[in-house]
Amino acid sequence: MAQLTDDQVANAVAFLARARASEAPLPAFPEDCRPTTIDDAYRIAQATRSPADERPDGWKAGASSPAQVRDAGLATPPVAPLFAGVLRASPADLDGAKYHRCVIEAEVAFRLAAGLPARAGPYTMAEVRDAVGDAHLVIEAVNFPFADGPAVGLPSIVASGFAVGNLIIGPTIDDWAARDLRTLDVELLIDGERVARGLQGDARCDPLGVLLAMANDLSARGFGLEAGQVVTTGAAAAPTPARPGQTAAVRSAGVGEVVARLSAGG
Repeated sequence: MAQLTDDQVANAVAFLARARASEAPLPAFPEDCRPTTIDDAYRIAQATRSPADERPDGWKAGASSPAQVRDAGLATPPVAPLFAGVLRASPADLDGAKYHRCVIEAEVAFRLAAGLPARAGPYTMAEVRDAVGDAHLVIEAVNFPFADGPAVGLPSIVASGFAVGNLIIGPTIDDWAARDLRTLDVELLIDGERVARGLQGDARCDPLGVLLAMANDLSARGFGLEAGQVVTTGAAAAPTPARPGQTAAVRSAGVGEVVARLSAGG
């Protein structure tokens, strides 16, 4: 696939600025500047950020299960920064009016106690584990900005900010280092009704493996992870749509519960 030119990237950035000004769901990128690769998506996303956005509070990985990475033809899961206002403590009341299309994901996130800065060589799993301070049960409230939702394709979603809504931080997983987090028992509930359980096999991400892949992917592109940042690693249960006025909860036996309420808006 041909790489977008600098002019095409600039046109994509201008398109996003115009489309976002209307506060309506976004139309698809015009064909002449539509990203078809994750590398071009990153170029567009980076070009839309302001200098005030230089230090994120955290990072997210998405489409991070082995099956999703393989089906997308990628080497590592795509990632995006989480800037001020995204992270919330549980229970969280979210502004339903800002969500064009909300999807709830049950995830495992890590709060880093030490940084993983950009460097010449790759990080090892041992180094990544040593950088983790805490692991948390979290909800990612995904906000698909396009009128066609995920149908626009992964590169367009990543280019527009990777559908970042809010990340709600729940209880710590105290014995995370002794667990296989791929098998953490989770259930996702909407308005008290269980709608999803933990994914299995290649459909489920390995949280520590995702953190390792992210650290090395960012490092190769000249970025790093910093102490205090929160890194969320992708869906542990089937992502489930939620409407304004609904309450989502993610539970794990022996860990606890994380809750997000989506206001009905006004």
